[in-house]
Amino acid sequence: MNKFKAGIITVSDRCSKGICEDKSGPEIRRILAENGYEICDLKIVSDDIAAVLAEKFGQYIAGTR
Repeated sequence: MNKFKAGIITVSDRCSKGICEDKSGPEIRRILAENGYEICDLKIVSDDIAAVLAEKFGQYIAGTR
């Protein structure tokens, strides 16, 4: 059986600058993995639409949804 592939993007200025720890991304990773997903990518980007779109496009090209 093929696993679903997932890429996780946390959008946060503070986390992307290392001011805060990203707690949501790892928790989402855990929940998805427990439900059979293959986690291909976990990224943190700033609250900037261009950064979010660039990361999502990269994940899409890599085959994650």
